[in-house]
Amino acid sequence: MKKIILTIGMILIMGTLLCILTGCKENQEENIKNTNDMTESNINNAGNNIEDTNNHQENTIKNETNTSNNIQASNSKEDKNTSKNDNEQTKEKNETTTNTPKKTTFNVGKYTLHYGKYKGSGTKLIDTSIVSATIIVNLKEDGTYTYTSTNQKVSEDRSGTYEIKNNNVIVLNADEPLEYTVMGNDYLIERQSSGFTFHYQEN
Repeated sequence: MKKIILTIGMILIMGTLLCILTGCKENQEENIKNTNDMTESNINNAGNNIEDTNNHQENTIKNETNTSNNIQASNSKEDKNTSKNDNEQTKEKNETTTNTPKKTTFNVGKYTLHYGKYKGSGTKLIDTSIVSATIIVNLKEDGTYTYTSTNQKVSEDRSGTYEIKNNNVIVLNADEPLEYTVMGNDYLIERQSSGFTFHYQEN
C-alpha cells in the first residue's frame, strides 16, 4: 500500500513540474485529469487486490476446514473399523471359551463314572406277581438327574439332584431317595430290594 501511495505522489510531482515547465494551462488541466484518473484507477486496483487477498484467505480457511473435516471423518471411520475388529476378536475369544470341551467324567471313590445315561433292567415282586421294567438314569454334569421307567408300577419317573455319600454311593434325591452302590467303572447296583444293575450307555 505504501508503494502505491509513493507512486501516486511521484506521478503528481512529475505532472506538476511538467506543467510548470511547459507553461501550458491546457496541458496542465489534461495532466491533472489524467493524474486523477490514474490515481482513481490505482486506488481501485489496490482495493481489488485487497479484496482478492481476503477471498484467497477465506478460500484457504475453507480448504483447511474441509481438510480437517475429512481427516476427522477418516479417523472416525478408522475408529469404527478398529472397534468392529475388537468386537470380532472378543466374539472369537468368547466362542473359543464357549467351545471348551465339557468335563465328561467324575470319580466316586476309586471308580470313574461318565456323565450320561445308565440303563438297568430287572424284575420286582408286586403283590403276588413278578413285574419287569427297564429304567434309565441320566446323571448330568450340573448335579441333576432324570429317572424314567418303562413300568410305573415298578418305579415312577422322577427328577432332581444327586449327591455322593460314603465315597461309594450315589443318592438320587426325591421324596423317597434311591441309592446306588458304585461297583466299578460305569457300573451301579440299586440298593433297594429290586437289585437292578445299571451300565453306562455310550452315545
